[in-house]
Amino acid sequence: MLKSNLFFLALFLLNSIDVRSQEETLFTWFDDTLGLENSGLFNGVEFIDTYNLLEDQHRFFQVETYRSGWISYDNQKYFDIPIKYDLFEDQLIAKVISKEGGANQILLLNEKIDNFKIDETYFERIQSNKNSELTPSGFYELLTEINQLKLYKKHQKKVKKVLKNNSVYYKFMTVKPEYFVLTDDDFFVVKKKKDLISRFPDSKSILSDLRWNSKNTEQKDKQLISAIHQLSKIIGQ
Repeated sequence: MLKSNLFFLALFLLNSIDVRSQEETLFTWFDDTLGLENSGLFNGVEFIDTYNLLEDQHRFFQVETYRSGWISYDNQKYFDIPIKYDLFEDQLIAKVISKEGGANQILLLNEKIDNFKIDETYFERIQSNKNSELTPSGFYELLTEINQLKLYKKHQKKVKKVLKNNSVYYKFMTVKPEYFVLTDDDFFVVKKKKDLISRFPDSKSILSDLRWNSKNTEQKDKQLISAIHQLSKIIGQ
């Protein structure tokens, strides 16, 4: 009852707030008022990091520290949440701060996450199905979306055990990212230029200039984004 009353009170207050970012304003106010420890975000398990790192080679996306982001979790959006993404286990961890100032590290349940954003990087959860081609369920960065096409990038890390001074340490190393394209009825991996051409035979001439020998991941992203935008012109015809 308290949660329901607070929600409708928030809706009333929004009548006097600028239209810009109303949804974010509402849910941030709601979470601050009720306390995140009483929200759906607490529906997870406590995260305990058991890896003894060597040379600070961690398993998280970009940095080991928490960064501000938002999450769509169990059909509810949470804004301005400290989160970090574990690339080795493919799991999301949130720091849930109580109104009293205490903090809990919560390992969120993957099946309850629809999408999330860390800083400016946006991820969606893809569920494997019979139409997927060797595609595991998990989180994928959405690089671009146009017409009926979506281009995804899968970030991963692998681990190596190291014995040093009679102790076991772990080094997490970045794995070469994989790229996937989602159409209306298919989700397939793109490893080579011919993977796109085989799916879109009419695109051969358009994709002939697509370079695929770049070892620079950022440049590879740009090349594939450009290719998807070129393909969208054929699909849109």
